[in-house]
Amino acid sequence: MAGSEALERTVDSEDEETRQLAKEFEEFAYAVSNNIETPLSYIKDYHERLIGNIAGRLSDRERQYVDYIDGAVNSLESMLQGMMNFSQLNTHRSPHVYVQMQPLVVDLVRQHFSDMATCITVQPLPNAICEKDHIIEVWKQLITNALLYQPDDEAHQVRVEISGKEDGDMFVFCVRDNGIGIEEKQWEAIFGILRRLHRNDEYPGAGLGLSLVRKIVGQHGGKVWLESTPGKGSAFYFTIAKKDGEIIA
Repeated sequence: MAGSEALERTVDSEDEETRQLAKEFEEFAYAVSNNIETPLSYIKDYHERLIGNIAGRLSDRERQYVDYIDGAVNSLESMLQGMMNFSQLNTHRSPHVYVQMQPLVVDLVRQHFSDMATCITVQPLPNAICEKDHIIEVWKQLITNALLYQPDDEAHQVRVEISGKEDGDMFVFCVRDNGIGIEEKQWEAIFGILRRLHRNDEYPGAGLGLSLVRKIVGQHGGKVWLESTPGKGSAFYFTIAKKDGEIIA
């Protein structure tokens, strides 16, 4: 009995330490984002002014250098925004509301992915009680990745399928693509904060999207995982825990 109580205290202590580390990172991410945002805006502004003044006198090599700077600034902006979003997940909470999931996803595709809408199929989805804005962010990140990580082949036809179902006390949702796929040894690593498998000039991004997804899904009592075959595509799943008495309508 004493051993069991000691084990429980150890587990509770480790959980508290994990929560404290998460809190410290969120505070750090918020501080970094705020403190770097202003000098970055100065860099971007004066870079644009400088290029505006000398654009006509640049050699091809110098134009390439300018493109590198633009890419680096845009990447850093994206990273800072991601860090800001991540740091605010615990403080910017909203009430759980009843969400009609299929119309929400269809509208999201229409608004944010209109140029690729014909490549995206949205199957019937169960409705759920959740934080609407946060779940929109989950869908946005997963669909963005599904469209982004595709082969660089003009003959390749991008396909993304979105589906969902009821499974016991959970709702299970899936975003499946026919992209480049991910090796199994990287399946866990890609959920790490600021972890990227590709160079930014190959596939742009900040390395925070899947961290956001995991955090949000965890706040809804669910989990996120994937199945993938290199060269054939990936399927990302996430669950939302049902509320007491919740049914599909």
